[in-house]
Amino acid sequence: MNSKLLSSSQKIVSTLPKSRFGARFIDQSGEKLVIVWMAVFVLLVQGCGSQDADSQVQTPPVLEENSLPTVPPTVSIDVPLLKLDDSIRIQKPAESAKMAMVATPGKNHSSAKEAKPAAKGSVEWFLQDIGRLQGIGQGGTGQQKSSSLLKVIEHAQQVIVKTHNQPEQIESFNTAVAALASARLQLAIAGDQVQVRLLSEDAETLYKKDPKSFAAVESAFKLLQYTQLKAQNHAAQDPKWGLAFSRQARLFTDKFPQEANRAAIHLVAAGNICDKIGLVEEAKSCMLIVEDRFPSSPFAEQVKNPLRRLRLPGQELLEFGGSTIDGNFLSADQFRGRPTVIAFWASNSIVFQEDMKLINDVIESFGGEAAVVGVNLDKEEAAVDRFIEMTNNQWPHIFFSAPSKRGMGNPIAKHYGVSIVPSYWLVDKNGVVKTINLEPEDLRQWLGKLALAGN
Repeated sequence: MNSKLLSSSQKIVSTLPKSRFGARFIDQSGEKLVIVWMAVFVLLVQGCGSQDADSQVQTPPVLEENSLPTVPPTVSIDVPLLKLDDSIRIQKPAESAKMAMVATPGKNHSSAKEAKPAAKGSVEWFLQDIGRLQGIGQGGTGQQKSSSLLKVIEHAQQVIVKTHNQPEQIESFNTAVAALASARLQLAIAGDQVQVRLLSEDAETLYKKDPKSFAAVESAFKLLQYTQLKAQNHAAQDPKWGLAFSRQARLFTDKFPQEANRAAIHLVAAGNICDKIGLVEEAKSCMLIVEDRFPSSPFAEQVKNPLRRLRLPGQELLEFGGSTIDGNFLSADQFRGRPTVIAFWASNSIVFQEDMKLINDVIESFGGEAAVVGVNLDKEEAAVDRFIEMTNNQWPHIFFSAPSKRGMGNPIAKHYGVSIVPSYWLVDKNGVVKTINLEPEDLRQWLGKLALAGN
């Protein structure tokens, strides 16, 4: 590598365009110079912390209030600045380096000692040192962890520059890309918005190079994990994260048809999150893709019941009925003729206790022209009896005598994939479902509309 490295960050920013991997090639007097600038740039933003992120991203950090980052674009960059040799077909990361990269805490240092010594500055040396730095990143805290991750990025960039046009070094190239994506993800999780943008740009560049490559898949998958993490943490307060995760999961599925399991898992997860926060169409879109593209997989079975519910609006409610708490039987045709609220509830839900008063007030104000049916999801009949007596609740309530059909084993809840308590549906007088996400404070407006429309 030529040693003419730009040392002034101001000069870097003013003279170079945005780059994916922090490197570009220019000709000067017949000589190729490699200008590596992002290694300097990322050091300017070391103020961020860091969090570990394993392959499943199961321990998302809690960011400070009002610190939510901007949703990353799904497709944002048109022209990659790092031009890779078109003859290269990316396969998989080097086995030895991959072993070092995924070593568990406490083993990385010993692995580095056992590895064959490599000349400092060589590809092998950078890859070995990446394994060592990742060990520090896993065990360190605060600034130490952040610094080690930034160093991983710097090393990975060096390897990419050295190997990107060397077909015999493609496994080392892939290993570096995987390390780069992983480090960017962990810094992004900690709130480093520069790394969020660069992670997205890396993914787009590698996809344009070779959409079937390991490197393209790995970078895009890290971006998908980032949006999943944000959705899990923040979608309830900020629905844009549910939307971002849903669209990123669908984009990943379209771009990488060879990654069926990863795609299906994240489509199901995105669908469930969107379902929980009331983004019905987004949830349906994700689950329909699973149903359509993976019909024989276990994932299709997971979305079958929720999809049955998500398809209800606009359809006549036919599959509904069961025994009641007082020993009778209730079916959908019994409440035809007037708009009806269907309330899925449990006696220990404080939210339901508050909602129930509002629902009763609204129903009473319509003078018997509307009704309510409860579907109880308690396990113990005594708890249901106590609640009804204490609140003087007069609704008919579906509750099954068989213990296996209580709680979330309730046949209606299972049939329609109801997992949130309380949940409310609204059915018009003709038995057509109007909404499966009724907010009690909107009930009066809904009933007014139905009355005006003659439904």
